[in-house]
Amino acid sequence: RKGGPQLGREGPGGKGPGEGKKNVRTIKWQAKDPNGDKLIFSVWIKGVNEKNWRLLKEKLEESSYKLDSTALPDGWYHVKVVATDERSNPEGMAKAVEKISDPFLVDNSQPRISELKVEPLPQGDGVRITFKASDPTSILKSASYSLDNKEWQVMFPDDQLFDSKEESFTITLKGLSPGEHTISVKVVDIAGNISSIRKAFSR
Repeated sequence: RKGGPQLGREGPGGKGPGEGKKNVRTIKWQAKDPNGDKLIFSVWIKGVNEKNWRLLKEKLEESSYKLDSTALPDGWYHVKVVATDERSNPEGMAKAVEKISDPFLVDNSQPRISELKVEPLPQGDGVRITFKASDPTSILKSASYSLDNKEWQVMFPDDQLFDSKEESFTITLKGLSPGEHTISVKVVDIAGNISSIRKAFSR
């Protein structure tokens, strides 16, 4: 029998329109059969360093699948889609084809903020605030701070680049009035996970 399923891939995407959960990825693919046979699909997943595929869903008729990654450990994964025309052909004559996605990252862990310190400047009415941020899986993407619950201000690492999983930060604030103040800092990784911390201090 000539022909058989033909399968193209788009791969796992991020959060799609109308999806209420941050960690839902929409896996899409394109499929056709030259004979016009009805196709069904199965979706599999494995870590990039694993040998065995794990079945996520079988007997799918749609060419997409929503993967909730909250139950997956952080790391890099492949998804495999298998298309078959078994519903349109006698047993033993069905054909199947599969495609494997590029690696994609699952990161459900929040960044960690540590060593938040507030020190008075040697002279004047200001303070120097320092802290460190790290993430076990992803590169850090952005950071910001808020003084006394005011508008968040964008800040950059000490080396001026968000290019690693660990960064150090320094904020210099001047012109503070005497009394108690609060500083809040917030860090976001490339997967969209957010951490924040708040500290009170007096000048």
